[in-house]
Amino acid sequence: MRAAVFKVALSLTDEGNTSSSARNNHTLNLLMTGCLRNLPQKRPTAEVLVKTLEHVMSHDDSESNIHLLLQLGLQERQFRVTSTTRTNAPQHIDRGAACSSHDGVAYFTPYNSHWVFKYELESNKWTKLPLCPQANFGMVVISGLLTAIGGEDRPPEATEKGPHTNALVSLRGTQWFKKLPPMNTPRSRPAVVSSSDGVCVVAAGGVDDGGDWWSTAVEHYNCTTRQWTSLAPMPIRLPGICAALCGDQLHLLDWTDSAYTCSLQSLLVYSLSSRSSDAATQSLWTAIPPVPSYWSTPVSVGDKLVVVGGHTRPNTTNAVHLYDQGKWTCIGHMSYSRKDSIVTTPRDDIIMVVGGLDPGTTDDVEILTVSM
Repeated sequence: MRAAVFKVALSLTDEGNTSSSARNNHTLNLLMTGCLRNLPQKRPTAEVLVKTLEHVMSHDDSESNIHLLLQLGLQERQFRVTSTTRTNAPQHIDRGAACSSHDGVAYFTPYNSHWVFKYELESNKWTKLPLCPQANFGMVVISGLLTAIGGEDRPPEATEKGPHTNALVSLRGTQWFKKLPPMNTPRSRPAVVSSSDGVCVVAAGGVDDGGDWWSTAVEHYNCTTRQWTSLAPMPIRLPGICAALCGDQLHLLDWTDSAYTCSLQSLLVYSLSSRSSDAATQSLWTAIPPVPSYWSTPVSVGDKLVVVGGHTRPNTTNAVHLYDQGKWTCIGHMSYSRKDSIVTTPRDDIIMVVGGLDPGTTDDVEILTVSM
């Protein structure tokens, strides 16, 4: 990329004109340093840089205009997904929880199980971790520790369902221990997501203590203050809830094609105020266009919402869709069709898809690399 930009700079530089050369060098420095530094998550392509440089050389634009041109060029980029297969999971998995530390390590657990599996992206290695004391829990990494949230309080050898719990247990070495404060609402199978900076955790929905009703509870955990805050409830019960947190936007999906979104900041502001009317609560949530397939799984890639796989009747699909500016766009395909897979991002630009149904359970693993 740098070579391409230099080539254009040299071709447009008037070697006999010192002021022109100086202006070109200044422009080049702006493009290669300031602009890239100010857009860390959306680096311009060589083509965008070259076109911008050509325009600047001929129009003598200011630094602010350079940034504007780059942003306009970035809006025209398209997302693409490439797929590679990896070592199969230790067991067949459909439905469950996943999380990652975004440094190449991901964790997966099937529902109705106490097992947790660790995957290391660089070595393509799976490791079985110690049995968690809870089952049907959500997972997240808090302060560097894998943490199970909620679930059923029952021993691994139990064959019957146990009472729902609001406990958080973290894994240090080979031992699970209770250190963090519990949620306000006991429930199993909550959809748990964390912010990219690791400052907050959101737990939404799940099965409440009645055992056969899906909860509308939404809670926010501040990792700095170590406090849980009950947020405005979801507008409807979402069976099989999945969640993705994209910047400030909390997206919730269920087994059907229903999807809702809400500003997390708005939820926090509302919930910490004295307002409590049902109408005001409902107005916080917005239904987004139906997801292209049933039983798909959402994940956040940067500030974008991506869903993988699903069922379009009569077959499962391998499509990967991105939601942006009010519409869904297919950006690629997986190697395998599947629904109800478990998905997380071991790195910010990588989606890891594990297991699913097609039509039976599978242990297939894919790595989807998202390019822009």
